[in-house]
Amino acid sequence: MGRHFAAVTPEVFGAHPVELASLGFKHDPGKERYLAEASKELWNDMRTKGIPAEPITILDPTFADSDRVEQLYAVQRWFREDWKRIEPKLRTSIVEGISVFLSLFDDNPRVKRVFCPKKECYDPKLNGNGQYGKPLPSFSWLLEQGAVCSLNFPVGMNAGLAKAIGVMMKLDFERAVLNRIPQIEAEKDRHFRQVLFLCDEYQHFATVGKAIRPGTRSSSASRVRPSAFRSLPRRASARCVLHFRGIAGEPCFKPFGQRFSFVSRTTSPRRPRVNSVVAKTV
Repeated sequence: MGRHFAAVTPEVFGAHPVELASLGFKHDPGKERYLAEASKELWNDMRTKGIPAEPITILDPTFADSDRVEQLYAVQRWFREDWKRIEPKLRTSIVEGISVFLSLFDDNPRVKRVFCPKKECYDPKLNGNGQYGKPLPSFSWLLEQGAVCSLNFPVGMNAGLAKAIGVMMKLDFERAVLNRIPQIEAEKDRHFRQVLFLCDEYQHFATVGKAIRPGTRSSSASRVRPSAFRSLPRRASARCVLHFRGIAGEPCFKPFGQRFSFVSRTTSPRRPRVNSVVAKTV
């Protein structure tokens, strides 16, 4: 919501009038300073010429993104009209829950570097040589490139963090697949890569979708097709069936279990035992 400037005092401007005027410095009415629109080139020139300057920001909503401004106003309304009216005990409980979750990524420097890199890591210019690390591309891009993304995080190292990373990674994958469906419907003549999600001990990462986020039930019902699992080895199919058997009481597995029941009957006619197991889970 502001504009960034480089400011110099009248004494500094008087000592370098020609150089600063050529860089765009002008007197700020009502202030004892001279300003120029800040830029990377300007700071490099000031540093090369040895001229001291101070970075300042002047609030000016006319130069701000309208959507961004609305978001900031929404946060302000929520803080003043909702958050401050909540009982202190409830606020403390909410903050404590968030702090405990965030502490999972802060107590280990290696975990922090991998999962919480600096923002410069996502800047293609500042991180051109990869000095801040290599960010993980979006799952939408990975799906179209046919890449393999694997997470190897033993639960024994940190059970809470392993589950949190696994669940968030699964939700990102499901969201990317769901967002892919409208594109497939719009471009019916185009060939889209088939995708595969393979997870060991899936019962630890299962989520039930609500209106605000995708879950195993909604995403499976929308995207799972029998043809998507024809390339699964029999061992993998049986292993997934056992996972469904372990938590068959949860409703989120019903659509997925029905599809697996169909796959096992059509692609594995010689495995009646597996079929019976699936029938029991559904």
